[in-house]
Amino acid sequence: MRNTIFFAALFLLTATWMGCEKENIHIVPSTAVSSQEHAISSFADFTIEDPFEVYVTFAATAPTLRIEANENIQHLIKVKQNGDRLTVGLENNVSISGGPLVLKAYLTTNDLSSIQARGTASVYLQNTWQGQQLDVELDGASNLTGSISAQTLSADLTGASNLMIDGSTGTFNLRADGACHMEDLDFATNTLAAELEGACTATLTVHQQISVTATGGSTLYYQGDAT
Repeated sequence: MRNTIFFAALFLLTATWMGCEKENIHIVPSTAVSSQEHAISSFADFTIEDPFEVYVTFAATAPTLRIEANENIQHLIKVKQNGDRLTVGLENNVSISGGPLVLKAYLTTNDLSSIQARGTASVYLQNTWQGQQLDVELDGASNLTGSISAQTLSADLTGASNLMIDGSTGTFNLRADGACHMEDLDFATNTLAAELEGACTATLTVHQQISVTATGGSTLYYQGDAT
């Protein structure tokens, strides 16, 4: 009797779990492309997931978000705002093949403290990103390109990601692991603290002080009077 009850309970638990599991959705992008506006409020941190191209404009206006995508993918795009963080990406159970794929986000914001990109996302700063303490996190072959001006910039790069910037900062804290690249000699800092591992490179201008650890075939290239 106890065995019967146990197996019945196990069957019900398994059936419930299978019923709650989401079915994977495979999409071939449509040729038709549409644009949708999303209502958002002020935020400080931005996360982009999946192969989006994101164009960020800094302006003294209310924040706006417009997403341009293949028409049959629009309803599978998630836009979530939790406190000070805005997250944009695809639903977790979506796979896409064929093309051409269109995933573009146009973001306007007045104040931004951090950008996190993962899953082959690309972020393009349309004008200079300014702030006291700015943070960048790139993972999974993601990229950020643009101009930055900050008192302190901290960047964490992993998984073949690229940080292509110009501008200046008082202090630049850089950690890179796994074939990542940070570059432009047009980016200058007074103080650099860098940890490079696994065939990473960093190229920039340093005026005053350098503290660097480079292992696994990693290299720092710099110009300037730093010691």
